[in-house]
Amino acid sequence: MTTRAVTPFFQWAARRQGRAAPPEVLCYPAPVPGNHAGEAVFLAVATALLTATGVVPVTAGLPSGWLRWPLGLVLLFLLPHVVMALISLVSGLIAGTRWHRGVVHDWSCLIVMTAYAAWGGTGTGWTWWICQAWLAFMAVNAVMALARLVAKPA
Repeated sequence: MTTRAVTPFFQWAARRQGRAAPPEVLCYPAPVPGNHAGEAVFLAVATALLTATGVVPVTAGLPSGWLRWPLGLVLLFLLPHVVMALISLVSGLIAGTRWHRGVVHDWSCLIVMTAYAAWGGTGTGWTWWICQAWLAFMAVNAVMALARLVAKPA
């Protein structure tokens, strides 16, 4: 399966890497390519950290650690899945016949994460740092996409 990246940063990284697949990875033609491995790991970590910026303050008010930790872990796992499921329901309508549903879903998730980071980035402490790091990553992607658009031959 060929790899693809959603974000311009990881598209650039994949082009720059340019290595052949390791011998244990089988490459074959597929109608829909898979995800870029580095991007998948990065987005999983970023999603967990952004979710933690909402879950930790909400569960911090619980008096019992025996309730706080399990509930926090369940919410940390469950909330991203619920949000992605809701986005998946809407992405088919947004995509219509013009765009590929998977691409619309991927970008919708990134936009929701960015909107949440912008909303949560007004706080202080570690939550502010995580939200600002996500916003910086998306700013780099916006600049790279704009540069590629401007440099594209007519």
